[in-house]
Amino acid sequence: MADSVFKKWEDKLESLANDDFKKGVLEAIHKLKEELYDLKVDRYNQQQGRVIHDDNRIVLSAPEIIIGDVNLGGILNSKSGSKVVIRSNDVSLEGAGDTGQLNMRAPIIRQTGEDPGVDGNEHVVSSISQIVSQAGNITIQSDKAEKNGAFPAPSLVAGGGIRIKSDHAVDISAVTSKDNRTQVYDNELKKLETSKSYFDNEVKQLGKAFKQTRQDLDKLLEQKEKIAKGERDIRTTYADLDELNDRIEELSSDLTQALYSYSNALSMQAENARLTTYFKKKKDEVAKMDKEQFAKQSTNTSVTITSEKINVSSADEDGNIRTNPGAGVNIDAQTMKVTGPRDQQGSLLKDNRIDINMRTVSVSTTSRADVERDDEDKLTKAQYKAEGDVIINSKNITLETIDYEVADKKYKEKGLAADSNIKLRSKKIEVSTVNSSNIEVDENGKITKAQYKAEGDVIVNSKTFALQATESELNGSETKETALSKDSKFSVRTEKMDLSATDTEGKATGSVNVNAKAISVKSMDVEKEKRTDSKLAEGSTMTLVSEKMYLGAKSKDVKSKLLQGVSEDVTLFADKTLEAQQGDGKAILQLTDGNTALSGSKSQIYGETTINANTEVKGEIKVPKATIDNLEVKTSFKSPNISDGISVPAAAAAGSLSAKTKAEDAPM
Repeated sequence: MADSVFKKWEDKLESLANDDFKKGVLEAIHKLKEELYDLKVDRYNQQQGRVIHDDNRIVLSAPEIIIGDVNLGGILNSKSGSKVVIRSNDVSLEGAGDTGQLNMRAPIIRQTGEDPGVDGNEHVVSSISQIVSQAGNITIQSDKAEKNGAFPAPSLVAGGGIRIKSDHAVDISAVTSKDNRTQVYDNELKKLETSKSYFDNEVKQLGKAFKQTRQDLDKLLEQKEKIAKGERDIRTTYADLDELNDRIEELSSDLTQALYSYSNALSMQAENARLTTYFKKKKDEVAKMDKEQFAKQSTNTSVTITSEKINVSSADEDGNIRTNPGAGVNIDAQTMKVTGPRDQQGSLLKDNRIDINMRTVSVSTTSRADVERDDEDKLTKAQYKAEGDVIINSKNITLETIDYEVADKKYKEKGLAADSNIKLRSKKIEVSTVNSSNIEVDENGKITKAQYKAEGDVIVNSKTFALQATESELNGSETKETALSKDSKFSVRTEKMDLSATDTEGKATGSVNVNAKAISVKSMDVEKEKRTDSKLAEGSTMTLVSEKMYLGAKSKDVKSKLLQGVSEDVTLFADKTLEAQQGDGKAILQLTDGNTALSGSKSQIYGETTINANTEVKGEIKVPKATIDNLEVKTSFKSPNISDGISVPAAAAAGSLSAKTKAEDAPM
């Protein structure tokens, strides 16, 4: 007997099981499924059950229609295992009228925009894949409920809108990470690997069942063919023939069912192979990129929220701002941009503003490195390094710590906040009023040429103002200074410098103190690069003017050990009194009203000395030799030896000579 059509079916199915279906090529799968359909189409009417088919339309019409494995009361006959499939190129569910409704309830509800294929076993994403939900009110609500619990009815959106509510989490994501993508593909591949074992076994077992049924049917058909040719056994009766026909009909139905089961298993095996090939390919694509490349590669994804008013609140349903640990609003992004509306010329509109009102506001550009975590994923070690920049660019910038109040229906300043404080702490702090001009920029946006000119003013207005470079330490809650910072330096460099303690009327008040171990006030040119002293500035002057001026010490408790001056010319000028005093009046040089007074326990004048004035001497003057043009002695003159062209005897010379200096005693 030639091979029956059923044997050709078997050969075809076996070739599919061993060839293209396992390769997972979609086009080949579809082609072979069409061939399988041609094999099965002749067996439709032999399948167990009833098939209702019409080439035009079938209408089920009733006030109530229930489709499923149910009894006359609409109750499921079985608790599990029943299945309803609606398969068509276009499926519409419509609830008509003002009270029209569509209700779906099931433990699991899934909607996937994909092509299931003609047999429902495929998961093919097409270019038009989409899910569209449109309504005046849309509510998506996720409520916590324990096993065997119940969901409360969702609250509807009043006045139209979209409401998304969850008792646990709401996640809106347009892109996933490299690790997450890899994990997703790994999970899919693991499921597919498990399914592959199941489908391979199903194909094997169903193939055997189909082959056995086919062989049994072919034997019966062979017997029937022999009987038809008159080759039956003489003991064969009509009852035997009827039984043979019944058996052939029964096996034909079994073969049809085996064909469907076998081909369906082949279809699912093919889809499993196709999905495995696809997800392996996607996993390999992700694996070729390192994390840095993946982060830089655009995914062309975005989330857009557009509204006249947008509120983001870390609050519960009653409007209470959550204060428990972990509550808050977090934003993680490579860049974050907030832009106000502009006019057609690009100018910001007048009333643009951003308000941030928090107990603590922190702006940080620190990076974390050398991170270590324990077995519970808790951070145990890390380095935080300040990097990047904070740039504030505005016409007016104000930093203040001010209390405000509403008084007389007006919002106004109340005063400086108590114990308020503004700190600037950095390795280097630069305050500049430098203006730039003649800017040139290269193709990369880098400034290659510019001129910078200091303009504007820096004004510091404070009751007390201190600049210091000190080291300190914290002990408990108390901070103490420990030392001046080594090599610390305060430099002021400007064309003109004024230190003034004058009031609003121009009256000098207060004081200016300069206190250091070494103080130097100079008018010096300096070396260009090192800024060290070079030479006296040509034409330089230094003026010290005060109602009272002290060089050295002005009290007994504070004394200067040395006052030394070195200069080509020194001029000291005073309208009334100029006085130099040592100790407690031990030696005094005083110039007052044109008079000179020199006082000391011992006064000495060295060098050639000329005195052109009436000089009164109280006490004794001792000089080795004096040349006097005209000597007048009013009271007395005493000398042990006088010689001025007069011969004095030796004896007399050895004695003493005293002369009255009155006019009447003078010799004629």
